[in-house]
Amino acid sequence: MESAAEASSQSSGLGRLGFRPWTTRDLVTIALLIAVGGVFKGYWGGVRLALESSLGPLFTGWIIGAGFSLFGVLPLLIIPKTGVATVSMVAGSVIELAVGNPFGVEVFVFNFWEGLGPDIRKFAILAGIASTSLGAPYTLVTRGITALMRNFEGYGQYAVWLFLANRVLGGVICGAAGLALANSLRTMGVIGREEGYRVVTS
Repeated sequence: MESAAEASSQSSGLGRLGFRPWTTRDLVTIALLIAVGGVFKGYWGGVRLALESSLGPLFTGWIIGAGFSLFGVLPLLIIPKTGVATVSMVAGSVIELAVGNPFGVEVFVFNFWEGLGPDIRKFAILAGIASTSLGAPYTLVTRGITALMRNFEGYGQYAVWLFLANRVLGGVICGAAGLALANSLRTMGVIGREEGYRVVTS
């Protein structure tokens, strides 16, 4: 059943645009996701460097991308309200840096894009792909095509296709993992069955 605040929002201009107010329970859940996601992503930065040095970026990019974007998709699967993913990712940057993310303050920018993707694309798999892909234009504009494609040097005409495949595969894994985690939490009773997507498609 909708709360009075949510019912009021639905009749307002923001409500007609799909915005719904966050409840106290939503805020507590978001805070927990920020804390857990920030710690996870802080250490995941180190995992990225280890994987790239041992296996190479071509074979680990899709795993790395999925790990970074997971906590952009998961908040929206648990609390399907506009802005949840973006806020969770950007706020989690503070904890990520405190834990020791090796990539510096630029994580605020990348986390913004990784959270905005799920907020735009509401279905799990599409949300994952959007999350792993929206940061690419930022890298292209700020660093150029060489930086964007640095992991695919030496593959000639196949470089662009390998780049796209890495982003899409990482997004699919991210969306599927987020959906599996949300369903597991729902099955265990950690989150209510009325929460999350009404309909989730792959």
